Amino acid sequence: MRDAIKLKAATYHREANHRGALLLPFVLTTVGGFTPRSPVHDGGGLLDPKDAFKSLFVRGKVPLRGSIGVSVEEGLLRSIAADATGDTDNALYDQTLTRASGAGLLFNQVVRRMSHAVVSGSSDAVLSVLRRL
Repeated sequence: MRDAIKLKAATYHREANHRGALLLPFVLTTVGGFTPRSPVHDGGGLLDPKDAFKSLFVRGKVPLRGSIGVSVEEGLLRSIAADATGDTDNALYDQTLTRASGAGLLFNQVVRRMSHAVVSGSSDAVLSVLRRL
């Protein structure tokens, strides 16, 4: 299995280099989250996520909440929300809103929309199954 992963990694790595793209070596988990590959299955070092983290996050690693690292998705959402609020002290064209508050509002809005989509999709699937009974 390791040889197969190494061959696939080498192929993807060559293709990414040929296209000038960054290979994002994340695994999609069963609940839809992204996580870095295990070092056991890193394709001979070709699927090391450090380069991807360096390009996605300022410090080259997923941000921390206290002493615990957040998920890749949460890190990306927080990063995008912070960038979207702007570089000034005032966020989102509101002089009464600080940059941190604006980023928090955007982040929370996206999380609420994602939660709604998950609940809606799950309930639609249940209704579809019940209709077939």
